Amino acid sequence: MLLVYPQGVRIVVHTANLIYVIWNNKSQGLWMQDFPWKDRNDSSTCELENDLIDYLASLKWPEFTSNLPSLGSFKINSSFFKKFDYGNAEFSSLGSVDEKWMAELKSSMSSGSLEDKTPLGLGEPLITWPTVEDVRCSLEGYAAGNAIPSPLNNVEKELLKKYWAKWKASHTGRCRAMPHIKTYTRYNGLGISADDSFLWDPEVNLATVFLRQNSPSVASSSSSPDIGSGFGWDP
Repeated sequence: MLLVYPQGVRIVVHTANLIYVIWNNKSQGLWMQDFPWKDRNDSSTCELENDLIDYLASLKWPEFTSNLPSLGSFKINSSFFKKFDYGNAEFSSLGSVDEKWMAELKSSMSSGSLEDKTPLGLGEPLITWPTVEDVRCSLEGYAAGNAIPSPLNNVEKELLKKYWAKWKASHTGRCRAMPHIKTYTRYNGLGISADDSFLWDPEVNLATVFLRQNSPSVASSSSSPDIGSGFGWDP
């Protein structure tokens, strides 16, 4: 979502489709930040600007003209968003997976080191997934299951039994709002704001077809054209 104001542009990356029940009855995630207009003579770019322009251009949305209050008339296309300064950027489905791929994901999400160069080390991966009872007692009842798709043979795979974790959001009062979100996070028991933690919130399903297998970093190489956001914490 891109919102243009006299002061600049607000970028919102969220997991919700533009449907009432998705916003009202499901648990979502979003990243939001405001960016000011560039000075007229400023031709500088940054990684976020380049990625955003490439993404918008790939959508092939039709150009249109808009009269922005107190700003005048502009042609709105992907190049229009080069007019903003992104220099201060802070950077629900289950497919088919196998043991080898889960090992690659585990290794990828355990890469990196602390400020003192201590390796993060391997952690034990878990997959949070609502149960049938969670769905039955949710705000939408069984209808909520439509947004938690997975073939039965994928969910019941023997290799996944050791990875299951229960969906629970009692601290926010959202237990009955079924997740409509795919979040990948490293959590060290001290909270996700600790210095060896990160959170990745893409529109990418947990499946080999979306997160490429045999890549140097399986968690950062996606074959999906969807956009997402990532969060890390400085020590």
